[in-house]
Amino acid sequence: MKIIIFFAIFLIFLDKLITALTIKQVEKNYPNKDKFSIEKNPLALYFLVTYGLIMGSIFYGVVSILTFFFASWLFHFVVGWNISFIILCCIYVIVIINNIKWYFKFRR
Repeated sequence: MKIIIFFAIFLIFLDKLITALTIKQVEKNYPNKDKFSIEKNPLALYFLVTYGLIMGSIFYGVVSILTFFFASWLFHFVVGWNISFIILCCIYVIVIINNIKWYFKFRR
């Protein structure tokens, strides 16, 4: 169980890192484009615009960890703890793959 929790936190960190790297690529390669316009999540966009790239990513990372565990808690009533963590980690892997695709798109 502990390894799944650490893996989930690692996935969330990786998601935020790739998002920050993508925003940096947009800032570098597309100077006329608003660098935060690529973020489609309105809550993440709020944190990034309000607190900047670094602090916004940290604050939103904390919110993401809390919502991940809240969703796991809700989902465990249906399928159990281990399965709920595994399913949510799989969803995060899909999100990370999508972020990597966008990173390479804006990298040129």
